[in-house]
Amino acid sequence: MKRILSALLAVLCTLALTACGTTPSSSASPKEESSPESKAQSSQASEPGEEQGSDRETVDLVFYWKGDGKPDNQRVWDKLNELTSEAIQTTATHNLVSWSNTNGIDLIIASGEYHDATYASAGVYPKRVQQGAYAELTPEFIEEHMSKLNAKIPALAWAQATVDGKIYGVPNVSEEWSYYRAVAVRGDLRKKYNIPEITSVDILEQYLQAVADNEPSIIPWDANPDYASYMRQIVMDQEQDLMYCSQNASMIPGYGYHTKDDSGELFNIYQTQEFKDYLAKMVDWRKRGFWSANALNNDKRQQDSFLNGTSAIAMENNGTVASFVQQANTSHPEWEAEFYDGANNGDFTVLQTSYLNNTFAVSSVSEHADRALEWLQYIKCNQEAFDLLRNGIEGEHWIDEGEGLMSVGPKNGDYGDYTNWWSSQVDMHRTSVDELPEYTACVDSYRDRTFVNKVYYFLFNQEPVAAEIAAMTNVTEEYLNGLLLGMYDDWESTLNTMEAAYDAAGRQKVVDEYTKQLQEHMKNFSVE
Repeated sequence: MKRILSALLAVLCTLALTACGTTPSSSASPKEESSPESKAQSSQASEPGEEQGSDRETVDLVFYWKGDGKPDNQRVWDKLNELTSEAIQTTATHNLVSWSNTNGIDLIIASGEYHDATYASAGVYPKRVQQGAYAELTPEFIEEHMSKLNAKIPALAWAQATVDGKIYGVPNVSEEWSYYRAVAVRGDLRKKYNIPEITSVDILEQYLQAVADNEPSIIPWDANPDYASYMRQIVMDQEQDLMYCSQNASMIPGYGYHTKDDSGELFNIYQTQEFKDYLAKMVDWRKRGFWSANALNNDKRQQDSFLNGTSAIAMENNGTVASFVQQANTSHPEWEAEFYDGANNGDFTVLQTSYLNNTFAVSSVSEHADRALEWLQYIKCNQEAFDLLRNGIEGEHWIDEGEGLMSVGPKNGDYGDYTNWWSSQVDMHRTSVDELPEYTACVDSYRDRTFVNKVYYFLFNQEPVAAEIAAMTNVTEEYLNGLLLGMYDDWESTLNTMEAAYDAAGRQKVVDEYTKQLQEHMKNFSVE
């Protein structure tokens, strides 16, 4: 790993040399007078916990996050503003765009509406960078305005945030494997119908069948289009050690690689027998009543259905599923909710989630990029501020158990439900005394099986093939979710129609461009 980080640090050093002709002394370059490509107003950078001069004007930052929020969110944000106003003369107005408004953040960006920062996933980051949505953050500007936080961010994270030699967001610092799916199940129902502990897809199928046969008021899985790929990840991808290029917003429908294969050789997964067998299985499962025949028109969140008792499972990344299980067992202990690690079906490797997955991105229209970084540093380097934003109000939403431990507070469910995930910081994190042992074992096993695959860290510049990608996106929206949810009895004919439509939209041109860029990335991004 030291060799990996050394190589990546060299990449970042090259970036710094290009920017200012000096050698960096940390993962970003030394302090020099510099600004990002925005209307940033320079001010003295703050240190966490240190107050600025009282003559500095207070700035209110405007943020947009995805989420629906909870009743106490504004109270938490107000308390946070009290801290940051005194310490760094900066406050924040937090605006939420509903989960159901899929393109809401993109519409705000496209409209030019003023905002200072937003959340970005690994999937949207490169595309938005190419659209000019984010301000460039030079290494000098980063070091000037968030030097303490910069010291915590590994070179690998900065390397992942680099597009064409420039940085446009502050990556997350945590260990996550969020691509891999786990399942929350009702232990009481499993035991009621004498189903063994769920340790495989076959046993999961038995459980879903038992619910479909015997529980008329409970749907086995309340599927909707947003979760169509989740079942595929559980049933097929994680069994076959597959990773799709689209996980990095590469937008080549169907193309991917095996997790252990870092040669850069891709293949069309949609043309494999395994994928065809999966589609046939999904038609069978849909006909057996495992989810609604109207699932494509369903807009309910699966976790809401699971937590209100109308669905027997909920699938998400492992950490989120652990929270579903804890919530269910708090509200309905008689359900005996359980955690099934869907990525533990065999001896295969996993890829650690990109540090970009929870990125704090400063807007290109921001007039206060300096304050945005200072605010971010304060949140992620001051324990009181971190606890507020991450966990809510101590004594209400969470209880301090000492020694870095916490427990659920009496109003735990009244704060959150938005993308404050970018705030994750390994050295500030509190471990729940109620953390599921199954979740802890899951993460420990992932850590032992993690493989660094340089293909996974490739960011595709879509601009040369933007028209073809747009055309393929239309094809995807027309066919893919229906196929993944088993809605086409004649799935084979529909698959062929979809594949022909992708080819007509210019998929080969995209594959060729992707491959060309990938090979260049493979030469320059060494993990040896």
